[in-house]
Amino acid sequence: MKKITALIFTLAFIALLPGVSSAQSALPYPDQVWVDGMVYNADLSITGRSENTNSNGLYVVTNMLGQRPIGEAKPGDKDYADGNWQIIYLEFTQQGLIFHDFNGDGIADYEMQSWEEVYQHMLFGHVEISHNGRMITRPLKSDF
Repeated sequence: MKKITALIFTLAFIALLPGVSSAQSALPYPDQVWVDGMVYNADLSITGRSENTNSNGLYVVTNMLGQRPIGEAKPGDKDYADGNWQIIYLEFTQQGLIFHDFNGDGIADYEMQSWEEVYQHMLFGHVEISHNGRMITRPLKSDF
């Protein structure tokens, strides 16, 4: 009887915990973003939106760890929107999970490093858009 009561109490406690996926916990404050094969650091000190009303896509994988977000543009690009991002959530398909996680440990062994690669892997059937997220402002800065 004590075991059943303890089990019910444990299940009730777990059910009341707020659910947070790995993507939700990592965002909306990514500290590193891939753009055109280079990793950029995000300026986390900026809290408001810039005066630029445009935005770029920030692609975030929700069903595998180790894949950093991928941005569509970087500082210096004509279409860079001053760090205004529209989050676009991606999910790897079963085929994509096998290709990007060779050893099956749930952590990406191969990271997509540009918007062009994301698009190619969509065409290969490795990744699909799950849904759009919110808008955030996180300007990119390079340390190189």
